[in-house]
Amino acid sequence: MRYGLIRLDIEDFLTPESDDGLQAMLDQLDRHRLPASYGVVGEKATALAHRGRHELLDRLRQKPALGFHSTSHSRHPTLAEELEPLPYPAGVDRFVERESVGVGAVADLMKAPIYFTQPGGNWVPQATQGLPRMGMELYFSESWNSYLVELTEPVWLDQVLHFSLPVPTPAPFLLGLPNNLDEAISRLRNIGETVPEGGTFTIMTHPTELVATKFWDAVNFAQGKTVQRLRPAPLRSRGDRERAIYALDQYFLTAAELPGIEWLDVVTLANRVEPRRPFAVRRDQLDGALRRFGLGPTRLSDGTLSASQWVYLLAYFIAHPKTHEVVVPLVDAPKDWTEADFGPGPLNRPGALTAAAEEVLARVDADRELPARVAGMAIEHFAILAAHRLLALDEVTPLTFLSYVKPPEELHWDWPIFAPDFRPYRLWQETRRLAWTIAPVQWKA
Repeated sequence: MRYGLIRLDIEDFLTPESDDGLQAMLDQLDRHRLPASYGVVGEKATALAHRGRHELLDRLRQKPALGFHSTSHSRHPTLAEELEPLPYPAGVDRFVERESVGVGAVADLMKAPIYFTQPGGNWVPQATQGLPRMGMELYFSESWNSYLVELTEPVWLDQVLHFSLPVPTPAPFLLGLPNNLDEAISRLRNIGETVPEGGTFTIMTHPTELVATKFWDAVNFAQGKTVQRLRPAPLRSRGDRERAIYALDQYFLTAAELPGIEWLDVVTLANRVEPRRPFAVRRDQLDGALRRFGLGPTRLSDGTLSASQWVYLLAYFIAHPKTHEVVVPLVDAPKDWTEADFGPGPLNRPGALTAAAEEVLARVDADRELPARVAGMAIEHFAILAAHRLLALDEVTPLTFLSYVKPPEELHWDWPIFAPDFRPYRLWQETRRLAWTIAPVQWKA
């Protein structure tokens, strides 16, 4: 069995006809009994109310997986544009300040959203700490726009459940209907070639594409600029609109009848994940696990580990050599961390490694976070030396948590709304820092 998530990004607050596209999709999904996840932009919720589309607000209110798709989507400055120059803590506060406005609009006109999806290429690491402050602990991104690599199951990023799933549809999907229907269905039928058994994928959709010939935000906010007067997207002809809606209905019909796929909304899938919790780890589990997974996301029999938890374990067993089992707590990433060049380090003198380990444990006990440096060296260097000393490893332990972050050249910084020279490397660096906390999920029995 594979698990499919259908996501609607309900965002176009400038084109009244996009409301009709949303209504058509709601009708189709209900008719085929397909669950979906509905991410609403704050300004779109307000626009629906202003246009008197209360029946759509009522229908969305009844959906189990109602999400939040930012306050204003593509208005400049977008999320990434505003947060990139800010120090990280200030960026988290600014994220909460500006996005709380949209969360309030969605909550007031429908109900409190449960998940967040970033607008376009605006994947921001600050959301990881900001979302819980607004009542959301799900970050429903996807492989196209995420800063993380493509993953066929969710992962923990800090205390947020994060999705970076494959998207097996043509791009753009609905904008290309009906001409790309055969290709879209073929990709769905052959999902086993790209998604392993037990894996999850996402079908991304935008209701506005059913009625428009061009994305609404590309009309108004392209290349980092805002047009003088905002205007709706150019529309399909009535006949072309009907053909696109019919083609999507055929796609949903195929999806509903296709064997081997269980269709879920993101909340239902998230409810199948065990909450993160401390658990006991034995010393004799470390050697094989570290050789297999490196310093990164690790799955053990009783729970899962992040790289930051790995460092805690190594430090604990160095500092307490006669202990054979310890309960590993949740451990945050180090502040202001960047990958360091490894030098020889000052840990060769007697007792130095033990003292450094005790320093790590004291910092975790006090602040629940790793220090960026310990005993005058980078924390990753300490971890590698500790693993080598504790487990007698014959090769350097790789920092596998960094492999979960895309290189800059693979990020969607070419999103048409961004200015051509926009390169938010600071957001990428903060994502690499947060990658210390990536851990696999543990599914409920």
